[in-house]
Amino acid sequence: MPRILTWLFFLLIFLSGVIFTVYNPHPVTLNYIIDTMQVRLAVLLLVSLLIGCLLGILFSAAWVLKLRYQNRRLRKNYQQASREIERLSTQQPDIAKH
Repeated sequence: MPRILTWLFFLLIFLSGVIFTVYNPHPVTLNYIIDTMQVRLAVLLLVSLLIGCLLGILFSAAWVLKLRYQNRRLRKNYQQASREIERLSTQQPDIAKH
């Protein structure tokens, strides 16, 4: 079900992009430091959207990798603590003898 919703979402984005392109064929002037150029508005928005998505994926991937590293380290610490607790519980003196 989530996969179908994902595909429907992307289809909706694609169709809205096609409709936007058809209704906005006018060129706009893009001024950047070195030069200027004429670009269709839809193409400019598409390129901006793609750059934003790529940056979002890049930063999200870095965040996920950091969390995976932290999770691995915490799991290792937990296993060490569990082994230490197990070792200490087997070495505990019998309280009834004292």
